[in-house]
Amino acid sequence: MFIEERLDLGITYGTTATITTSTAIVETFSGTETRSINWIYPLLKFNIGQKGCLNQELEYFLAFHAARKGAYEGFRFKDWADYQFNTVITLNANRQAQLFKQYSVVGSIVNRPLLKIVNGTVSVFVNEVAVSQGWLLNYNTGVITFDAIPTGTIRVSGEFDVPVRFESDKINLRFQACEPGTGRKLFNWEGLTLTEVKLLPTIPLAFDLVPQFLNHRIDLGYDYDSIGGNEFATRIEKLVSGHETRISEWSTNRGSWEIGQRSLLKSELEYLISLFRVCRGKAVSFKYFNWQNEGEVLVRFGEDAIAFRFDAFEKATGKVIFNLSGVPLVSL
Repeated sequence: MFIEERLDLGITYGTTATITTSTAIVETFSGTETRSINWIYPLLKFNIGQKGCLNQELEYFLAFHAARKGAYEGFRFKDWADYQFNTVITLNANRQAQLFKQYSVVGSIVNRPLLKIVNGTVSVFVNEVAVSQGWLLNYNTGVITFDAIPTGTIRVSGEFDVPVRFESDKINLRFQACEPGTGRKLFNWEGLTLTEVKLLPTIPLAFDLVPQFLNHRIDLGYDYDSIGGNEFATRIEKLVSGHETRISEWSTNRGSWEIGQRSLLKSELEYLISLFRVCRGKAVSFKYFNWQNEGEVLVRFGEDAIAFRFDAFEKATGKVIFNLSGVPLVSL
C-alpha cells in the first residue's frame, strides 16, 4: 500500500540518513578476498532526531501516522542530501522512458530509477531547448511519454521524493512542557525512523556493470582526525596451565582507517554518495592516500553503510551543510 503524499515536517534539521548496501565477502588465509553484491540497489533509512513539536504540528503528525496505520502504508519523504536529478534519457519503441538519476565516478556509473517525481519541478529539453509540450509525465511512476520521438538529445531535470514507511508501528513522544494559560504543549519525538520502500520501476533499467576496481583516489581533503594503520590477525587460545597458543591467521598485514567525522557541503556529500553507490558499498576497491607513509594504497569501504546528518540550510543561498559520521576503509 502506498499513498502519494509527502510527510511534511518542514526543514528536518538533525535528520540522519543512512545508505546501506549488502556485500558477500569470502576471505582466504592470505588475507585476500572475493566480493559479490547481494542487492542491486541500496536501501535508505532516515532517523529524525529529537525534534520538538507544538500543538498544530503534533496534531498533523498524529493524524498522518494514524492514516498510514503505522508501518502499513508507504508515503513520500524528501531526502535533503539527494533530491535533484538532471539526466539524458533514451525513449523506447513506445516513446517512453523511465526517469533515473545517474551517479558517476571516473567513468563508472550506476543508475537509480526514480518513481516519485515532485510535481511542478520538472523541465524537459531537446537539444538543450526547453520543451513544454508534446510529453506527459506520470509523477507517481516516473515514466515520461512523448507524442513523437524527437530528433536529438533529450534531457530531463527536476526533483524527486523517496518512497518510505514508518519503520515501527509505534511512535514515542516525550511530553516536555505545557503552558496552562494558552494550552500550548511541547512534545519531543524519540528516534522516529523511516525506511525506504522498494518499488519496482514500470520500465526496468539495464543492469549496470560492476567494476572490480575503480581507478580513483577518494578525495575528502586533508584527512585530519582520521585514525588507523597496519594490523594483523592473531588467534590466541588460553590453556588450563595459563600458557597460550597463538596462530597467525593472515600471512601478511593489512591496513584499516576511519576517516574522521567532519562537516560537508552538499556538493562534497554528493561526491561521496556517488562514490559509495558506484562502489556498491564494500564490493568495489579504489585508492586511498595514506599520510603515514605518504603513499597510495588499494582499499574498499569497511562497512556496507554510510551515514550523514542534516545540520544547516541557508535559504538565501541554498547552501546546505551535513555532518559525516566517519567512513571506515580497509586495505586489500
